[in-house]
Amino acid sequence: MKVIRLALHLIWKRKYTYALLAFQMIISIIIFVSLVGKVQHIAHSQTVANIFNSENAFYFTPYTYYDTNSFHLKELLPDESSYEIGRVSNLTLKNNSGENVFAYGYNDTIIRYTNVNLKDGTWFNSDTDYEHIPIISIGSKYSVDDVVTLRDYENEKEMTFKVIATIRETEYITTFMSGGSKNNASLENIVSIANADFIVPFECSKVNSIGENDVSSYNYNYGSIIIMKNSENAAVYELLDQYGEVSDINSMITNFKDETRDYFLSNGIVLLVFTLLGLSGIGGINSMLNVANRKRYTIYFMYGMTQRKCAIIEAIRSGLVIIISFVASVVLIFYTDIGNLFPPTEYAINVMTFIYVLLYMAGIYLVTSLYFVINLSKQNLMDVYKQKA
Repeated sequence: MKVIRLALHLIWKRKYTYALLAFQMIISIIIFVSLVGKVQHIAHSQTVANIFNSENAFYFTPYTYYDTNSFHLKELLPDESSYEIGRVSNLTLKNNSGENVFAYGYNDTIIRYTNVNLKDGTWFNSDTDYEHIPIISIGSKYSVDDVVTLRDYENEKEMTFKVIATIRETEYITTFMSGGSKNNASLENIVSIANADFIVPFECSKVNSIGENDVSSYNYNYGSIIIMKNSENAAVYELLDQYGEVSDINSMITNFKDETRDYFLSNGIVLLVFTLLGLSGIGGINSMLNVANRKRYTIYFMYGMTQRKCAIIEAIRSGLVIIISFVASVVLIFYTDIGNLFPPTEYAINVMTFIYVLLYMAGIYLVTSLYFVINLSKQNLMDVYKQKA
């Protein structure tokens, strides 16, 4: 405990200098979080959306003057056996306490093709004879095998579900929450962070599900996936183009890669410059403090402290500054308006983000402090004192 008190004393003696050092480190961390969060968002989006990567798959959004609930693609397209349509619905239900509960409704096609990183349990299975309607819980409120009773939003019709899996609230899933023109449609139109309480089968024939007759409050999201089973792609594309925006999935993946490249070209260099400036500033201040502290360590040594303990004090001093800066950054990101700089639709900020931050901080420590700690443990402090004298 004595060495910790001495390390804290060193920090307090130059508290304004250390405050400046911590400020530089916090700025550097926030910039680093933005870069890592964006990279993770890009990686997660592409992983989920790649399930639809096919030359025979289209993403279609009807023009805004059409009602998405009454617009039926099956009335436009040819033989139903030549294609599959994937749709996602937003459902509003109630729990037994009368609170609103929100769910994504997946049809057979979405259930078949979706690839979600489950926390626990198993995905919907058409070969399983479920006793209750299967449901996937988003978040930690429910566990696998929990039986959940929900009611219709208006007529109070009761429905019983059983949780077969859970996913994290920060997970990316298929939502079709936005549309886009054929020139700028991207994977981000298909995928977004899970922003509901459940995923439930809706209008399914291969899995126990609820349907339009069971719920009074629902709406289909903007887009649909059309997966063709034959080579009628050109004819279907031309037909759909008369009623809305249609993009093939390969083009959306290309657009997404172009957006990613543009992001890193426009922001990556700026982030790199600020990070290097932060590192040089941190290194400069730390070097100045290291030099200033040498005489004090020499005095400690003269009063009987071993050089090893002097080195430990220095290591703790540097470590405390890093820990304080890290904790302050977490508080700022999660509990102040700074967090608004990282909307979940554009950045994936999670536990892994801060593991990378800790590795980044460890790198800063190695670059700016480790040399002096090692040198302090080996150098003859009496010679240092004589030189200073």
